[in-house]
Amino acid sequence: MRWPVPIALIGISLFFGANYFVRTHLPANTFLNEFNLGLKSHQTVLNWLGSAQNPKLQVKVGARVYPFQYQNLGIIFDLNQTYRELTEESTQKFPQNIIAFLKAYGERKAVLPALVFSQEFYERVAALQFDFSKDKDKVLLSPKTKNLVYENHQELFVIDAQSLLKEILVNFGKKGVLKPQVHRVIDSHKSLKIAEYNLQLSEIFAKPVKLYADKTGLVGKLSETDLKQILLIDYDTQNEWLSVGVDREAFEGVVNSLAFSLGKDLKVDKEDFRQKLISLINSRFNGYSTDSLIINFREAPNTEGEVEAKYIEIDLSQQKMYLWEEGENIAIHRVSSGLYYPTPPGRYKILNKAENAYSYIYHVWMPYWMAFSLDPKVNAYLGIHELPYYYDLTGTEIRRPRDFIGSPHTGGCVSLDVGEAKQVYDWAKVGTPVWIFD
Repeated sequence: MRWPVPIALIGISLFFGANYFVRTHLPANTFLNEFNLGLKSHQTVLNWLGSAQNPKLQVKVGARVYPFQYQNLGIIFDLNQTYRELTEESTQKFPQNIIAFLKAYGERKAVLPALVFSQEFYERVAALQFDFSKDKDKVLLSPKTKNLVYENHQELFVIDAQSLLKEILVNFGKKGVLKPQVHRVIDSHKSLKIAEYNLQLSEIFAKPVKLYADKTGLVGKLSETDLKQILLIDYDTQNEWLSVGVDREAFEGVVNSLAFSLGKDLKVDKEDFRQKLISLINSRFNGYSTDSLIINFREAPNTEGEVEAKYIEIDLSQQKMYLWEEGENIAIHRVSSGLYYPTPPGRYKILNKAENAYSYIYHVWMPYWMAFSLDPKVNAYLGIHELPYYYDLTGTEIRRPRDFIGSPHTGGCVSLDVGEAKQVYDWAKVGTPVWIFD
């Protein structure tokens, strides 16, 4: 039986038309993520993929939304690969393309966009930090324990890269806000650094500091409480740098409270002591165990310039004279005090002056005489003067030995060396106070 010509032509036309449709359109139920692209023409799909290949991503972190693009994040969209996967059935040879096309009506084909997440993607996402901090971190010093206290006020977040990757894949082609998982950054470095510093600080107070005087032995100690009171701590938050030192005022208070039994005329060389203590504290801070210090003592005046605006101080045990003016010690002179008759301690003043006076008791001349007391026991003035002298039978001037200065050799007066007596004589006036300590 022969088909009529028109029917044959219609059949041939339908065959070629169906084949053309299959080759130029996606099978039914072809999905790219949630987008049903089934039965859409290849050109329509290609145009759609082209418009979706570099979207403006909106990523939510906390309450804020940040814009990104693929190239900003190191993402590459392989449009050709995505297109090939979508059109795979359509491009098969006849009759496989027809068979696959027909089967698609009963099956669902799901295709993911061919997005390449390079190593650069992970690096860039890891480098993104989102700061929601309202206050800066603080490092405070506890005045009682001398420990650093770290207050973490930082609210810093990072995006989970894998979560963002899934969000971008699943929401390809959609308009909306991506909501990847975020993690709060805990800056363990700072807390560990503070803990390390506190451990170093604890070494400073681990044991008392024993204080020794040269050739004398143990004379005292600094307790943990003393060290905490003295310690000066400065923390540089920006550079995370801690420096330790000695607070001058607190150090003065602690030293003044220490009872050193070396005699009232010996006083601690405070500046030398302070510098040595700074070295010890820094040594302990850096892990070196240092238990003791040798501190220096020096002879010091009994007063500190507070007695009068201008006065003379004489210390018999030191055999020294101190001149004070407006609270400043302007001169120190070695003297020789009474041996045959002790120079009496007490408070006096200059009673009279003479450039040269004669002693009828000892038959000597006393240059630059300054009387400070009329002593009833010897019924004579006691005074300050230069080393006395006398004339022998030949008329030669005989001066008392200069090595007398520094030890008692007089009959109660206070002798000064040649030259120094004139300096004191010119400086002192009648009425200038004289304080003598034993």
